[in-house]
Amino acid sequence: MDFDLLYDRPGGEPYLTIPGHPNIIITPPRIEDASDLISILNNFEVAIWLQGPPYPYPVEEARQYLRTVSIPSSVQIRKEIEAHNSSINGGGHGNETTNHFLSGCPVTSIREVDPETGKESLIGCIGIRRNDFYEIEDDAVREAEFEANAAKKAGDGSIIWAMGSKSLLLYKPPNRPTIVGVMADRNGADFLSPSHKGRGITTMAAKTVIDWGRKHMNIKEVRASMFDGNIASQRVYEKIGFKHISTRKDALTRAEVKGGGKITIHILTSKKQ
Repeated sequence: MDFDLLYDRPGGEPYLTIPGHPNIIITPPRIEDASDLISILNNFEVAIWLQGPPYPYPVEEARQYLRTVSIPSSVQIRKEIEAHNSSINGGGHGNETTNHFLSGCPVTSIREVDPETGKESLIGCIGIRRNDFYEIEDDAVREAEFEANAAKKAGDGSIIWAMGSKSLLLYKPPNRPTIVGVMADRNGADFLSPSHKGRGITTMAAKTVIDWGRKHMNIKEVRASMFDGNIASQRVYEKIGFKHISTRKDALTRAEVKGGGKITIHILTSKKQ
């Protein structure tokens, strides 16, 4: 079972295509992405809409993030696919799970493929993570909701998922630093290089990943969050059917290097019964 992933490019990695953009694919993250990653995230036009990572973003921290969070998360999900395939093909040992839903999406890196050379360039990221509940003001209540949501097994239709540019690449719930990683930050923030904005890439990439997740992760509700003023991000999600459900004033504090001040966030949701 291929889980609707394609594997026919050099290297045999899984990937997804997005409608209307034949030269854009979504693949797993790679360690060599670090230089492109910092180039995008050190652009103030991108950084101002993200709470993390640090700004400026050092290349070694980007490599560390890829090595310890992003790549292992993708590898874990690909192992789930392998285990499932082994089980249905009769290669298991009788103790494999019968759960055919995955814990996440293994592809998160948006790449442009040069039609002449086949070279792939990282232009952004898109990912689905378990919701961080920043719409809740009370720290204790938010952490409790986060932990309860994080503890649910893959495929549980009551899991609330999240996307959006508010994502904290280094998010750590209060008093629980060890949650960072595959559970708190499965695949980081959503962002696109300014050089590729205005072409509908993020909109279609988000729709592609959500549609895939509804089928293969049993996603029923996914929320998107963005800073007040990030009209482009809000429109991305509104175009694919998200509806506004909450606004939290002064929810976060922007780093002084990014201009300082308090940040109001907006939460949108998309539900499927």
